[in-house]
Amino acid sequence: MTRSGSVHSDRIDWDSQSTRLKEVFSAKEIKDYEKSLFKKIDDDLNLMKKAALAAANQIQEYRLPSKKILILFGPGNNGGDGVFIGSFLQKKGYQVELLDVLPKKKKTRLLEKALQDSDLQNSYSIKEIEIELHKITIIDAVFGIGGRHILNDELKKLMRFVNDAAVKIAIDIPTGVCSDSEKKDNDAFAADYTITFIGYKIGQILGKSKEAIDSVELKDLGLRISNTMESKVNSFNFSDVKKNLPKRLIDSHKSNFGKLTVIAGDDGYGGAGILSCKGALIAGAGLVRLVTRKKYISAALAHIPELMVSGSSNAQDFKEELDYADVIACGPGLKPGYWSEQLMYQAIQICNEKNIPLILDAGALRLIIEEPFVKMKLPKKTIITPHPGEAAALLSCSVSEVQSNRIDTATKLRTKYDCIAVLKGYQTIIADESIHICENGTSALAIPGSGDILTGLVGAMVANGLELDLACKVAVSLHGKCGDDYSSEIGDVGLSSDMLIELLRKNINC
Repeated sequence: MTRSGSVHSDRIDWDSQSTRLKEVFSAKEIKDYEKSLFKKIDDDLNLMKKAALAAANQIQEYRLPSKKILILFGPGNNGGDGVFIGSFLQKKGYQVELLDVLPKKKKTRLLEKALQDSDLQNSYSIKEIEIELHKITIIDAVFGIGGRHILNDELKKLMRFVNDAAVKIAIDIPTGVCSDSEKKDNDAFAADYTITFIGYKIGQILGKSKEAIDSVELKDLGLRISNTMESKVNSFNFSDVKKNLPKRLIDSHKSNFGKLTVIAGDDGYGGAGILSCKGALIAGAGLVRLVTRKKYISAALAHIPELMVSGSSNAQDFKEELDYADVIACGPGLKPGYWSEQLMYQAIQICNEKNIPLILDAGALRLIIEEPFVKMKLPKKTIITPHPGEAAALLSCSVSEVQSNRIDTATKLRTKYDCIAVLKGYQTIIADESIHICENGTSALAIPGSGDILTGLVGAMVANGLELDLACKVAVSLHGKCGDDYSSEIGDVGLSSDMLIELLRKNINC
């Protein structure tokens, strides 16, 4: 179902603005598409040659150290791609040799045909090129999308050896990288360039696989897979969605930009709510109210004089402040205990009654798996923003399980809690009707308070009337872009919350 985040009828219809997304496909989706295509055209050999020619032309554009090329080929159709690529390159004046990596394996019909048509020389020993490895380009056509991320000892040894080559080019997927997840072998082929066909694959853009895939060049061969098959996964970056940043008309006033209430800051965690509210105000929320412990009122106003703050040791004192909101963000600095639990209970009730958006983060995510919240129905317009540890708690699994397949984790969170799930971390994943992978963000953002600020950003975007999924994309990529900027200008260490706020101010007005 589509979740609307619009809280004012006179807002700009942000949903009418288009957003470019990079469609990404699983190995099964690509294979199914190829099978249906082969049935229609009945000419899979010429399609393979077309792909090989496109790849050979692309390789000519790369800066190679010499004309010497060694192609590693496996027993499948990816090997056939490699052999045809070699034939085309040889005709263009390159010195090409082949190495059959798995000679005892049965070869596919298309690979056999490619070998029959080829007059390339076969290298039976990698040692023959060892002394010239620094002058040679290696092309990996071993497995492609049919490959596996766990390599045997023989392949590990081979990959370690060829990874010292001057230039390394993978066809579709480097050997040792999973096509459908972030899993990779430690000795995977470390491609300088990857040339892929028909559509982008999930494993080309995720997690640790990026260590083996420096850049990806798509050759869709004019097939336009998106016209036939709808992708369930896509990736995006800040430049794709920044046009959806809330715009201010010349006669705007603060009431046009929504009223956000942030419930945060139980005993010992007063700074969390302050950071969330600062992020929300910088991101353009019209009116922001912080509901916190009474002891933190002075600190909050000292840091943010324009903030409205309500503080009390009695959680029952805040009903009016919660009724006030167009959007409620709940969780930064909350913890098990009566005060946090009562406020969260009220927030869920009010959001259900008023049908307004609720954002749950941090401590709130630890509470919803406890009584009485496990029996409460979350509002229809709920966003959860867990980091890997919180996601593991929400799904009763380990952090390693979360990180081993983040797409699967985000999907499970979305299904179990019937909400939009934002799985934070490197390449933050947003799960709604489909999966959205954010390309922005670096380890510079791995600092205390970073997640609290992101909660404020999401709240601000929702308060401004963006649809919930779009609000998440804009907030997450804006946050990630700030990390990118800091890493490129300074490095990955030393970012503070104040610096992050200033980077947000710059990027939100770009």
